[in-house]
Amino acid sequence: MLAMFSYNLIVLFLLRELNRLYYLTYLLFIGLLFLASNGLLHEFFNLGLQFSRNLIFVFICLSFFWGILFAKSFLVTKKHTPFFDKLLSVSMGLSLVIAAMLPFASLTLMTLAVSFLSLLVPPIFLFTAFICWRRGFRPARFFLIAFATLALSTMFEALLTFEMIPYITEYGSQFASAIEVILLQLALADRFRTLSREHGRIRQSLALAREVQQNLLPHNSPQIRTLDIAGRSIYCDETGGDYYDFIVEETGGDKAVGIAIGDVSGHGISSALLMATARSSLRQRSSLPGSAADILNDVNRQLAKDVEDSGQFMTMFYLSIDPTRKRLRWVRAGHDPAIFYDPATDVMDELEGSGIALGVMEDWQYEEYTKTDLQKGQIIFLSTDGIAEARNQSGEMFGKEPIYDTIRNNSSSSANQIIDALIELLTGYTKRAAIEDDITLVVIKIVE
Repeated sequence: MLAMFSYNLIVLFLLRELNRLYYLTYLLFIGLLFLASNGLLHEFFNLGLQFSRNLIFVFICLSFFWGILFAKSFLVTKKHTPFFDKLLSVSMGLSLVIAAMLPFASLTLMTLAVSFLSLLVPPIFLFTAFICWRRGFRPARFFLIAFATLALSTMFEALLTFEMIPYITEYGSQFASAIEVILLQLALADRFRTLSREHGRIRQSLALAREVQQNLLPHNSPQIRTLDIAGRSIYCDETGGDYYDFIVEETGGDKAVGIAIGDVSGHGISSALLMATARSSLRQRSSLPGSAADILNDVNRQLAKDVEDSGQFMTMFYLSIDPTRKRLRWVRAGHDPAIFYDPATDVMDELEGSGIALGVMEDWQYEEYTKTDLQKGQIIFLSTDGIAEARNQSGEMFGKEPIYDTIRNNSSSSANQIIDALIELLTGYTKRAAIEDDITLVVIKIVE
């Protein structure tokens, strides 16, 4: 048992698996129980007979407590069998209650209580492991055999206490525990292999989801003679909730372009799915007549129905540029304002406006804002809050001032070069600090 304990201690430090910690604590109390039962604690530490007997009761109760906690974690009972998960939780509480009774209860009562626990818990263990195994959790098979061996031993000892069967040997529980420990090592190894395979499948699925989501973002910038447009997204997870899109509308010989940038609450698969839903709704609605405000009103109405039970939402900034009329129209739905920079006057403005996030209120009416007389060289910058809120190793945020300075200092560069300059500056600022939020950048430059 000491060898098994040492081995699992090394594995715990390597894998940092909480399940392994529960198992180690369980082994510790089983070992202490054997020492106390064999009289070694009494002999080496000169403990009183009554105190040694009380220690045996305490170690039995704590062995059950940590064994049950290990079983709940190992078998993932919350997922595989919620009913027995609750039953095991009740058994854990009962083992602590019995241990707490020790100072107040007589020897006879404690013997009866611990014997009752010894008869109650093993069958629950076995039924739980059997159900988990039948429901496809392969590591439960070794767990089932291991605790079946220990359960027979425990029930044997309890029946001996009540003198219901004849005495055979005093080492039955030691033999059973040794067999149990060996089988549990096989169970832990099998569980590790199973979880590793599942993790590999999940990683493969997430990689596929990332590829699908990347295909939903624009592959190329729209080719419009009077505009230079570029966009880029950087996800902090395999999938994310940031979104941008270019929607070109041809009217006669002219081309107008709609540009959207959005940020779904949260991260991961759920955010990616909502992002895909919003993209589909926006593209479908943009193909129909209506103003920018009309488009977002309809998208919001549909999105609010989709997310009403999830509590999710999505901020968005949607603008439409008509290069022929040199006119800019925009709607702000709870998103950070766009930045409008005019190099001729060196003025940096924000395209502000009222409006809450999409999906919050179904009947919300968005307001459209307009800017006219667009001039050559002017730059419009849109982003999600991931760039301004990115932090360095000291926990300091990147902020908006470096963004303003980079746009100003690179105003003669192309849209793609401005994005490259921002990402390079951000990378130098954060260094090895992990990105905690998705980052999306869009730059529109008026070239004629």
